[in-house]
Amino acid sequence: MALRTLDLSLFTHGSGYDRQHFGSQLLRSLSQDGFVKLIGHGITDSAVYKLFEWVGPEQQPKIGRRKNHDEFAE
Repeated sequence: MALRTLDLSLFTHGSGYDRQHFGSQLLRSLSQDGFVKLIGHGITDSAVYKLFEWVGPEQQPKIGRRKNHDEFAE
């Protein structure tokens, strides 16, 4: 299963059509897969790493563990 990626900036800075399309894609992803990968949200990688350090490796979701700084492990 491929992880669907959605760009949140299309919702926050896009046109009415962009927001509606984003919402439809988000609903579909959550309904079908139960989760989605968001980009364009403004949260830095550093903040994400700090969060994962705070919760500890046993509570980190597998998808959140990175092989390297460019791609997620699956």
